[in-house]
Amino acid sequence: MKRIAYTAGYLGHSPAELLTIADKLNAKIVDIRYVQTSRDPRWRFNALVKFLKWRFHGNAALGNVRYKAGPPVEIVNIEAGIEDLLLIPACLPIILLCACREAETCHRSVVGAELVKRGWEVRELDWNGAEVRHD
Repeated sequence: MKRIAYTAGYLGHSPAELLTIADKLNAKIVDIRYVQTSRDPRWRFNALVKFLKWRFHGNAALGNVRYKAGPPVEIVNIEAGIEDLLLIPACLPIILLCACREAETCHRSVVGAELVKRGWEVRELDWNGAEVRHD
C-alpha cells in the first residue's frame, strides 16, 4: 500500500476547518513546525492537542531550523522525522502541517519531496475541500 501525505499551511484557516478535512480523509495531522507555537492561540501545540485529540501528532524533527532566517531550508533531522511518521498506521493518510501559505517556499515541500523519494504519494491539501479523497 502506498503511503499518502498531504501538505498544508494553516495561515488564513481555522483548526475547525482542518479537523473537518482530516475527518473526511480519516487522516492524522502531523505538526512539522520547528517551534510548535503561534501568535494565534488556536494554533499552539497544547490547543491543537486538546482540540484535535487523537488526530494530532507533533513531529518537530521535520521542522526547519532556519524558519526565521530564510533560505536555505534546514530540516532538524529528516531521518528521525520520517521514522516517526512510519509509526503512524499506513492505513491513515497524514497531513503535514505548518504555518506557511505558499508551499513552494516552505519546508513542507522539502519534507514532501523526501517522502516522494521513498515511495509516498504527496499532495498539497486543498482547503476548499476539493482534495479530500485519495485512491
